[in-house]
Amino acid sequence: MTDTAREQSCAPGGAHHFLAQLVGTWEGTARTSFEPDSVADTAPISGSIWSIFDGRFVVHEYRGTLMGQVMEGMAIHGYDLGTGVWSTIWIDSAHNDTAMMLS
Repeated sequence: MTDTAREQSCAPGGAHHFLAQLVGTWEGTARTSFEPDSVADTAPISGSIWSIFDGRFVVHEYRGTLMGQVMEGMAIHGYDLGTGVWSTIWIDSAHNDTAMMLS
């Protein structure tokens, strides 16, 4: 990948500029559904997002509850300039058991 492509991606409107704007802490409400048009659980959730590897990726760490049990998770989000594809690797203590999900 050329330096120019990377610079354009970090410029306003570029994919890596978008990732940089996600950095920070947050609090909200998680609504978990297991079936369409049905909410199985609603609970407070909080997290933080920080940049790694010179802004090429962000790490998203979060903590809340699901069905009354503590749930915590982590995801790494990125954008591949070579393929033009967004991707995420995701793990948490409630959904995936010992598997990692690649999206």
